[in-house]
Amino acid sequence: MSDNKKQEKDFTAEVDALLPEAESTIKSGKLQEGLDKIFTLEKQTRNAADLSSTTRLVKAAVEHCYKARDFTLLNSTISVLSKKHGQLKAAVQAIVELSMGWLDEIKQANGVPKWLEVVETLRGVTEGKIFLETPRARVTLLLAHYHEGLSNASTSTPAAQKESLVTASDLLSDLQVETYSSMDRREKTEFILEQMRLLITVARQKDAEQTKEGKETLGGGEAEWVKVRVGGRKVNEEFLKEKENEDLKLKYYDLMIQHALYQNNYLDVAKYYYKVWETPSIKDDTDDKGRAALEHIVYYVVLAPHNNEQSDMLHHLFVDPALSKLELH
Repeated sequence: MSDNKKQEKDFTAEVDALLPEAESTIKSGKLQEGLDKIFTLEKQTRNAADLSSTTRLVKAAVEHCYKARDFTLLNSTISVLSKKHGQLKAAVQAIVELSMGWLDEIKQANGVPKWLEVVETLRGVTEGKIFLETPRARVTLLLAHYHEGLSNASTSTPAAQKESLVTASDLLSDLQVETYSSMDRREKTEFILEQMRLLITVARQKDAEQTKEGKETLGGGEAEWVKVRVGGRKVNEEFLKEKENEDLKLKYYDLMIQHALYQNNYLDVAKYYYKVWETPSIKDDTDDKGRAALEHIVYYVVLAPHNNEQSDMLHHLFVDPALSKLELH
């Protein structure tokens, strides 16, 4: 797969002539015959490295399959065109992005089974391709949310619910989005926070099962809690300080507070609540969220074992004017 080959010929005129002809054939009820005409010219445009013409043809082919609601043919066409020898990367990217745009409509109009087929086709096509890492991540996120939804279904057995939740978490955890050069920083952060959230959900479920069974050995959700901590280190806290990322900042520190509470690390809990309290929208809400955050800082810094760091934070809080506004308990 390459876009480095120099274009040898311009097939614009041939494509302009063929597409209406193929469409007419397909409208007469001969879908495969119309597609075959497109495929024949596509081979020529691909071999000549005519990116514009190849992209028009591959998009037309998958569009005709989708309009016919022939999902078996749609999935095979997406796969076959993407794996053609010498296929141009940008043409494959165009197919994937076009198909992703139909996912919501497919789910609503044609049902979850058809949606799952297309999702798995797109995951198969994008697997192992760096230039498609971002589309793959987005499709995988949709699939993870689907499995998470299954874990909340009242009709499922507890074992099935657990399996669906673990599947959702594993799907996202397999994505190393922090290395993706094609994904912007905000989207990367959103993915990492989703990974952490699902890991915590799985960890709590495993911990609850272990407690119920009365096991004394290490285990439960320990592996997931470790991954949460690793995920937390991937988030750039300086980036979270930017005003437009305030929502991500609050999500991040909420997750880190949950992790610190699991570890019984009360000083870290106090530090994370302090980060929350420093957020302008929280600090300005003196009667509700700001007050609650400040109270939690006080509670947890007092609960933390005494050491120099705890003592410094305690004295820092003591001289803060905001502290005087809190009620005594």
